[in-house]
Amino acid sequence: MVHAFFADVRNKLAIHAKRVTIQPKDMHLLRDIWNTIDGDCAIGAEDTATKNAKHAAFRMEEKRRKEQIARDQVKARRMLALGQPLTKYLRHSLAGQLEFGPNRDP
Repeated sequence: MVHAFFADVRNKLAIHAKRVTIQPKDMHLLRDIWNTIDGDCAIGAEDTATKNAKHAAFRMEEKRRKEQIARDQVKARRMLALGQPLTKYLRHSLAGQLEFGPNRDP
């Protein structure tokens, strides 16, 4: 009975997305909705594979962001050494760092 309910809901989610085929993202959406309704229910709990995938994606994003900050720092130091003002993007990207903060001596 419960399996039929999930199949029906997943099918409706696929149709809502204007698709005929049920995809894993439909089940993920169903779990997210179910977890929002009742967070203590096991139905809305993430499986181990999903948790691992989310952790891996988070670690990759953190690594990418750290690498981007390092590139931004090099570019900002180069611009400051040439006496050029920092671009709006660099000021925003490096705003939390004292070396590039708004109270920095030119």
